[in-house]
Amino acid sequence: MYINGTTVNTVNNANTSASGVAKSASASSVSFNAMLQEATGTEKAKTGTASISTESRWQQVAGKYDVTNISTRERGAMAAELMDNNLISSAEGMALAAPYSMNDNLDTRRDYLASSQEALEFSRQNGGSSQQVELQEKVMGILEKLIALNNTTAGTYANMGSAPLA
Repeated sequence: MYINGTTVNTVNNANTSASGVAKSASASSVSFNAMLQEATGTEKAKTGTASISTESRWQQVAGKYDVTNISTRERGAMAAELMDNNLISSAEGMALAAPYSMNDNLDTRRDYLASSQEALEFSRQNGGSSQQVELQEKVMGILEKLIALNNTTAGTYANMGSAPLA
C-alpha cells in the first residue's frame, strides 16, 4: 500500500493463517493512525499512560503562564503547549505566538491580555474582517480562560498553610 509516497507493509505473509486471514501486522509495518497523524499534522495529547482530562491540561498550562506579564517567547511556548495538548487550533496558536512587530524584542514582558483586548476593539471599530474579529475573539476567550484558571490555582495555593498554628 502507498500513502504519501511511502510503502506501508500491512501484513507479514508468514503470519497468515491457512484461510489467508492475517494474524498480526508485520514488525516493519506502520500503523495507519500514525501515517494519518503524520499526514495531517495531528497528534494525541502527550499524557503518558495516564489519561489527563482536558480541564486538567488547561489548568497545567494556566499555572505556568501569566498572560498579563508575558514575553513573546513565552507566548510561543504557551501556544505550542496548548496546541500539543490539542486544546487550541493551529490558527489560534499562531495568533497567540505572533510577535507584536518585526522588531519585537522577544524577551520583553507585556500585558498580552490588555494588548489583545485593544486589538480586538480596534478591529471591531475599524472594519476588521469577520474572520479576523472571530480569531481575535477566540484568542480573548483563551486568554480569559487561562486568567480564570490561573486565579483559581493562585487562590487555592495562597490559602494553603495560611491557617494560624494552634
